[in-house]
Amino acid sequence: GAEYRGKAVVLTTGTYLRGKIIIGDLQYESGPNNMKPSVKLSHHLKELGLELVRFKTGTPPRVYGSTIDYDKTEIQPGDQAPRAFS
Repeated sequence: GAEYRGKAVVLTTGTYLRGKIIIGDLQYESGPNNMKPSVKLSHHLKELGLELVRFKTGTPPRVYGSTIDYDKTEIQPGDQAPRAFS
């Protein structure tokens, strides 16, 4: 496989890492739209000693504020009038 080196590596696996669909009592491994989940990647990351955690759907990423250089960010205001959806 490929090798990547760096001081930090960010994996943006989305909902595919150990992806699971739960419908009532029915549970099965899957990603969105029946795509394959990243089961092997999850297994290898655990073997490396990394802790894998699952956040509920809609949970924003969590970072330490002290690690952000706010001088390099820009404000992105939301819509003036919120859009309705259903």
